[in-house]
Amino acid sequence: MTHQGADHADLSTWEAWSRWRDRTVDGAHAGGCVGGCPLGSLGTEVAERDSAARSLVSAGFSRWEEGFRRGIATMQQRGVLDTDAEPATLATAVMVALQGGLLLAQVHRDVRPLAVGLDTAIAAIRQHATAA
Repeated sequence: MTHQGADHADLSTWEAWSRWRDRTVDGAHAGGCVGGCPLGSLGTEVAERDSAARSLVSAGFSRWEEGFRRGIATMQQRGVLDTDAEPATLATAVMVALQGGLLLAQVHRDVRPLAVGLDTAIAAIRQHATAA
């Protein structure tokens, strides 16, 4: 599901975050909320049985999270976010919102949990916005 991966997107502006959020929610909606996240599903299947596969899934999640962190850090370096923003922590919050939102959207066949999760995570980033 290419709409989910932040590693392919430049998330260093508010507009980019908004577009990514909309693409992610729209993609889940267009797919009928079926399937959830392939990487998350794979992780659930292998996490307790195959340490090598779990490591590969973990690396995939880390790659996504790094895309989020990089975008947040770039915004901070540009003065768009204050120095109190913690890019790694905020990136983890986005990943949690994405994965939890995708799972709940799949189970409920409704994008609302995904939209709420992503909106909340992005709002947490916005709490660090500067006047710049």
